[in-house]
Parts: sequence; C-alpha cells; structure tokens
Amino acid sequence: DNLYSQRSITNDQIGIYFAPTTLDELVNGELSWDTYLRCCSTLFLSRTNCNPVLGGTDSSEITGSIGYAYVPHLSDGIFGLGMLTIHTTPITSTYPASAYWGIGESITYGTSTSILSSIAGIVDTIIRRNYPGLHLFQCKYKSATAATLDSTTGLLRITLAQYTKLSSLFFNINGISFTPFLAQIWPRSLYAEIGCSSSAIYLIDDDIGTNSGEGLHFINGYTFLERFYTVFNTANSRIGFAKAAQTPATTN
Repeated sequence: DNLYSQRSITNDQIGIYFAPTTLDELVNGELSWDTYLRCCSTLFLSRTNCNPVLGGTDSSEITGSIGYAYVPHLSDGIFGLGMLTIHTTPITSTYPASAYWGIGESITYGTSTSILSSIAGIVDTIIRRNYPGLHLFQCKYKSATAATLDSTTGLLRITLAQYTKLSSLFFNINGISFTPFLAQIWPRSLYAEIGCSSSAIYLIDDDIGTNSGEGLHFINGYTFLERFYTVFNTANSRIGFAKAAQTPATTN
C-alpha cells in the first residue's frame, strides 16, 4: 500500500510464491508486484534477501488460471472477510478474522469427510502450518486419519501403514477445490529440526487453539502457500490462488 501510494508501483497488489523446501534455509520464494523481488525464503521465514527481477504477474510460476476469493474494503479501511461462491454468495465479514486477509472456505478430507463447513478464516504467510478450528481438528481430522498426538513435537503422528491409506485434503474456496496433494505430512528431510522420530510420519496440519464459532476458524499458512501461487490484490479487494509447478511436488 505504501509503495502504491508513493507511486513506486502502478498496481496495488502483491504476488507470493514459495516452493516446498527440504532445507531449513533455502532460496525458494518470490514476491512480485510491478518489479519482481526474488527472495530468500526459509521454512520459518526468519530472514529475506531480495533482488529485483523484471515482471508483472509471474505466469511462469502458474499452471492454471487464478481463482479469486473477494475481500471487500469496509468503511473503516479494514479488510472484510469472506468468499463469494460462484459469484452469488454474500460476502461475510466475521470479526476478528475480518481485520486480516480473510476468506471463506470449507475443508474436506477424502471424498466425503467434512472437516470444516464454509466459514471464515485467514491466509497468512508467516504461520508455518495450516490450522483448522480446535474442536473440528480434534474430533474430525484426528479421527479421520486415526492419528495420535505426539508429545515431543505437538504434531499428529501416524504409522507407515496409516500413511498408505491417507486421503487428500480439499480446500474449497470460491467454488474451486485446491488440493495440496502430498503436503499433509511434515517434510521428512526436516525431521531433525523439530525432534521427529524416524520411525513415524507426522501430519503438518494443527489446531488453531480456539474453537470454531469464535470468529477465526482456520489459518491457511505457509505450507498451503508452498503449493499455490497467491495474489493479494488490494485494488480489487480480493485474494487469488493458482496452481503452480510445485503443487504436486513429492518433496515432503
């Protein structure tokens, strides 16, 4: 917003792309607006080292069209929150999620197990993992995966036999289903970073710490954004997602 108000850029939007990583610190991300910034991105986003690269919206990182979830400006300048399903559903503005980049989505495990109904949450580049609501996480996702809570890491843990039966998670946003494919598990190359046991497999999705119904039902974090090119468009009050070359990556 500051760059746009200073007329340093002509479009009031930013594109963000992270590739899945196998190292704690790795140059694998991109921030883009009128002039691209090729950035050093780490798993914990601990530092950045950016160099300008020419560009607009970086179509080289996109394998499909960008699907938008609309986020309207409110009168006080705070971004509203919500999703316009097939361009006909009224936009929600649930607080406190409405103070951030908020969207509406539902999450399904496999073909039929609903983890979240269509409710409000946020998209955040700093949060490392994906967080559904506490009650829904504990009662639905944990049960669906038959996982157990690991006391050392705080993550859900499954066996190799359970992993072979693991179904996909579907993030349904604005009528489009986004599937991070093999991104449900913590990268095995990074087990030592958080104290994982080599004999187990760890799920990357965690509970948000608050129950659903308290105004912020989920966070789509860094591990979701590793799989999709994301556009934060202030000018038109919307967030866009597109499939990227790394969407089906087997990195984890």
